Amino acid sequence: MKADVKALRAYFQSQVTALNALIDTLTDPLKSQYSALRDQFNQLLSGLPPLEQHAAAEEINFGLDVLVGCIERANEVIAGLQGMLRQRQQESDTQAQALQSRIAQFEARLKNGELLDKTVHQELISAATAKASQEAGAEAERKVRAEFEATAARAKLIADRKAAVASAGLPVPAEELLSAAEETFNGAKAKAQSRVEALKAKGMAATNGLVARMAWCSEGEYAELAGLVDEALKVRGQRAEPFAVPAGSNSPAAGGVF
Repeated sequence: MKADVKALRAYFQSQVTALNALIDTLTDPLKSQYSALRDQFNQLLSGLPPLEQHAAAEEINFGLDVLVGCIERANEVIAGLQGMLRQRQQESDTQAQALQSRIAQFEARLKNGELLDKTVHQELISAATAKASQEAGAEAERKVRAEFEATAARAKLIADRKAAVASAGLPVPAEELLSAAEETFNGAKAKAQSRVEALKAKGMAATNGLVARMAWCSEGEYAELAGLVDEALKVRGQRAEPFAVPAGSNSPAAGGVF
């Protein structure tokens, strides 16, 4: 029986220790409720005096009385704890219901214009609408300005490249190529320079319309026209300018391939 009482004492002491640590972190009303629970465990402990204080003949009866008392106290503690939990659940449910009711009332009042004057509400809506319209107008203005700047930049690029092409003694290509990416334009320009030099070596002036066409055309078209040029040179002979229009001729195609 001493072992049983010792086990009960250890159990109740552990509960009191745990409750002391918990109570230090709580605030009222939970702090008061769990303090009362701790006091009940202390009362259980107080009913467990050392068995050595009683005669051996009374040991069994005393131990049984103490055990029954502990069980009764334990049942009281459990019942109290369950009651506290039910109370906390009821309080939580009540608070949740009250909160939902307040939210519904707030939404109804807001909808009916009780929280915000309808005139003020309309003014706010009008101000927001005007601001949105102003922002849309500003965005449209930015787009127009951006398009204008892009157009101006393209015109300047085309003018600068026309000057560069003319300075190199090359015919002016289409604006689509003049406004192309830097790498594309530079590659086409280098190829045109090579083609013009090759055609000049065959006696064709850079100002010749066919040279202007062949300078910037595709590889396939250039190969086809170059073949025609070679055939024309064989037929017409080696004049200083085999594709030039003879002086006094009224035919625009005289002396040319086409």
